[in-house]
Amino acid sequence: FSKIQNSNLDFFYKNSDKTHQINSFKEHIEASIETNVPLIIHSRDAEKETFEILNASFIGSEIIFCAGLNTMILGDPTTLNVQGGTNSCSAGSWELLPQYSGLSAINDLSPGIYKVEVNNNDLDGNILCTKEEIFQINRDSISYDNLAVDFELCELTSGYLTIDVYSNNSELFFYYDNQIIDPANIAIINSFPDFNTYEIFISNPLTNAPLEIINEFGCGVIVDEEDTNWFVPVPEIQFSNPEYDQFGSISIGSSIIFESTFTSGIETFTWNFGDGTPLEFGPVVTHAFNLDGIYIVTLDIYSSAGCTASVTQEIRIGKGYTIMLPNVFTPNSDNFNELFRPLFTGGILEIDFQIFDPDGHQMYYENSVTDLISNDLIINGWDGENAKATTPYFIYKVKAKLLTGEEVIKTGLFKILR
Repeated sequence: FSKIQNSNLDFFYKNSDKTHQINSFKEHIEASIETNVPLIIHSRDAEKETFEILNASFIGSEIIFCAGLNTMILGDPTTLNVQGGTNSCSAGSWELLPQYSGLSAINDLSPGIYKVEVNNNDLDGNILCTKEEIFQINRDSISYDNLAVDFELCELTSGYLTIDVYSNNSELFFYYDNQIIDPANIAIINSFPDFNTYEIFISNPLTNAPLEIINEFGCGVIVDEEDTNWFVPVPEIQFSNPEYDQFGSISIGSSIIFESTFTSGIETFTWNFGDGTPLEFGPVVTHAFNLDGIYIVTLDIYSSAGCTASVTQEIRIGKGYTIMLPNVFTPNSDNFNELFRPLFTGGILEIDFQIFDPDGHQMYYENSVTDLISNDLIINGWDGENAKATTPYFIYKVKAKLLTGEEVIKTGLFKILR
């Protein structure tokens, strides 16, 4: 062997009995001592047990600690009795660094664990109060950014993810669901001075499995759980409005609170209220509709890895529909206000539109058509053709068939300005 890699004590995921893990860990230590090869340890939520076993087994041996996001940090390094080696974490007693005393800023410190002590003294030099902090400067640290997955992984089928990994020049190993990923399924697709972009094939994605990146020294990072929970279930929309809660209806201009029922691991919430207003964002938003109608509210949610799901909710405002017509129009070929037609919103299935002169003669008739792409009703409108020059006044009649099966009729007088 060149090294015994990834000897684990992992009490975080609880995938294995603690006693079994401890016994296996001790066997790895014995094998390391007998074969005189390095032992690389990966410890998670098991720092106390790890150090107790190491303290009993490796006194006088070389131990290298990696200062990574998921590695062990000593509250008091004096509790570990080891000698020798060049460690990224100090071992033994604290060593005073007098050259830095009195400074408020320090540059170019070597990797390791440091303790800063600040004292407040009186004029005689007596310490009135003291404050100390322990911090670390990383060695062999690994970080990541910009994890994204393809559509297949979002559907929990075999697919690819890409991820930017920041590390030194050491060899990297990727683990998914605690199993090493075959190097044949890993490719560097972009290389930069500070990081590499990896494309990784995941053959058996799960709803919530850990993804870990570890270098040849055993230092590594666990990818955030929200970045590896790829499946996004279809959410539900909940809405509340005092008027609706009491009377079962919502008036024009009444504020409605909309909320997504699913928020875990979601980075972006996008709301489209179907009334032409700008998109709104967030798990909870407030909106008011300014016209009667039946509106389709759409919520799109996006995870940090790029997976998405969508849901719609129908909202009825006021009487559920709006039909509006102007009282004047100017068909004078200036491309402004050239057509007379109804404007409408809400739950309308079909519209008959008629124009009459004051004597009751029909001047124009149009039946709505449905756009095959948008599914919207379309009325082109009257351009004033055949209008009598003897009168500027005409009568409109709109008959609308609603989603409820009800028919409504709207009539009125309007004027042509020539």
